[in-house]
Amino acid sequence: LPVFAGGGAGLQALVGPTAGYLWFYLVYSGLTSSLTDSKSGVVKIFLANLLGDALVFVGGILSLHFLAGMPFEKALVVGVFPFIIPDLGKLLAISLISHPLLQRLKNQAYFTN
Repeated sequence: LPVFAGGGAGLQALVGPTAGYLWFYLVYSGLTSSLTDSKSGVVKIFLANLLGDALVFVGGILSLHFLAGMPFEKALVVGVFPFIIPDLGKLLAISLISHPLLQRLKNQAYFTN
């Protein structure tokens, strides 16, 4: 997560024009953790992460529009479209890696209730 990409630091990164991406990662993590568990298959993990990723894009578009004054169409072109294909690849990798990892870790003490 490139929180301070481009050399930006401090409060500006959390309230600036791209802050929506950062804040919606909190939504992403809560959503994916509530939709998946150690028994989830690759498809379920992928779909949960796809939904979370879509919400991060929504947060980014909203912050680009309301905080940077960018029209919604331009926010899509600049803040979403270039990242769709790379994100799909990352989501596929997440799904393929996390499924066997969760299967292996599900019997560990910190995963049991």
